[in-house]
Amino acid sequence: MKKIVINMLWLLALVVTATSCSTDTTLFGEDDSFVAFHASSFKGSETDAAINVQVVVGALKSSTPVDVTVEVMADTGRLIAKEGKDFTIASKTLEFADGMGVMNIVVKPIDNSIFTGNKTFRLKLASNSANYPTGAISIATVTLSDDEHPLGRWIGSYSVACASYGKPGAWDEAWSVKTAPDPSDVNNLLITGIAKSSDAITATIDTTAMTITIKGGTELVGEGSYSLGLYLGTEDLTVPDKGAKIIGTISPDGLIHIDHLTPMIIAGTYKGSVWDTFNTTWTKQ
Repeated sequence: MKKIVINMLWLLALVVTATSCSTDTTLFGEDDSFVAFHASSFKGSETDAAINVQVVVGALKSSTPVDVTVEVMADTGRLIAKEGKDFTIASKTLEFADGMGVMNIVVKPIDNSIFTGNKTFRLKLASNSANYPTGAISIATVTLSDDEHPLGRWIGSYSVACASYGKPGAWDEAWSVKTAPDPSDVNNLLITGIAKSSDAITATIDTTAMTITIKGGTELVGEGSYSLGLYLGTEDLTVPDKGAKIIGTISPDGLIHIDHLTPMIIAGTYKGSVWDTFNTTWTKQ
């Protein structure tokens, strides 16, 4: 047995040696030169001083200088950012003195005082003085985030103190939660982090009644990979009313308060078990 193992090791060493001797080196040649955007999308707020859109020229270090020109594509639509109204570009031509490298098209957003929603526009590689072919990314989308969102006071990161009704103090929890605008409905927030979940759930904000509402039975995967449903529960941890909405309150300073928030296990061995019922206080960071 030992002899067989030794022979197998010798054969493996011979294969590895032969493989390493036949390795070829791939070189970047002049014919491989290209121009491309560094990424297909770039994002920034309308309050940013500038958004840098990176353009890459891949060429040999000894290449001659090259100028690259971009153009704004003539898109149409309700949420298209318009040059001169929503943003400006000081120069649409980049001069690569070394003939290669990375440079930025500088987009300067124009802030306004009304909510229009996030707007986008597209940049296209129009030409370059060396006539290099375009790489994989020849069109880049730039998104300008609107800072006047009507729910802006409640958008951001929260530290959530969860006071347990099951065993106060001993079973208390702390969650790190993030809220973001729902792109499909300006009255909704997408919330990530409830019950330590990475799933985003939808909550509706009423700025007149100053309430936040989560649909009873909203599903997510919580701590320990348990499949959970969120319900309006009771302080004695009995099975909650599955049809009731979970309604909390919001404050102008961003504070959120939701009482009797109850995660319940809805699948697996412990299906139907109430995880706990919490009185939650959300403090914006």
